[in-house]
Amino acid sequence: MTARRILVVTLALALGAVAGCTGGDSPGPTGTTTTSPITTPSSTTTTTQVDSDEAAVERAIIEFSRLTDELATNPKASLDKLATVSRGESNSQWTQILTNYRRKAWKQVGATSVEVTGVRPQGSSGFTATACLDVSKVNLVDKDGKSVVAAARPPRVAYDYSVTKAGGDYFITKDKVVRTC
Repeated sequence: MTARRILVVTLALALGAVAGCTGGDSPGPTGTTTTSPITTPSSTTTTTQVDSDEAAVERAIIEFSRLTDELATNPKASLDKLATVSRGESNSQWTQILTNYRRKAWKQVGATSVEVTGVRPQGSSGFTATACLDVSKVNLVDKDGKSVVAAARPPRVAYDYSVTKAGGDYFITKDKVVRTC
């Protein structure tokens, strides 16, 4: 991985901006994921369906964050679980990130808090969303319990998500760090 990809990837869902240290085991997180109300479009057509879809997209983002936290804290958990919340680019990216963590014996401690700040429909079954992830209580440690997170990591990071509705379920297909929040 390039240094830029490592920075973007490790900021992703606040698993930490990797500074490149060495190993350790730490207990898993007991934190929770929180949200705040989403914004809704001012469309007059099918408002109920739009509201329902927006709430489902928000839940999908929160579950995606919760599951990536879980998989980063428990190296024995199956990465196949990612397919329950993600598809395509996002699924591939997170499988690679988490496999890399496991290979290096890195483990997450703490949980990401999520605030979805906007959801917008994109076509008939797609959505874009923005969320602010608070990673101030998240650490990534090596097998000796030493942090591998860059000291200058921002405590809150904004993400843009692409979400697809398929068979009544919602899946994250892309997630990208866009700025601090």
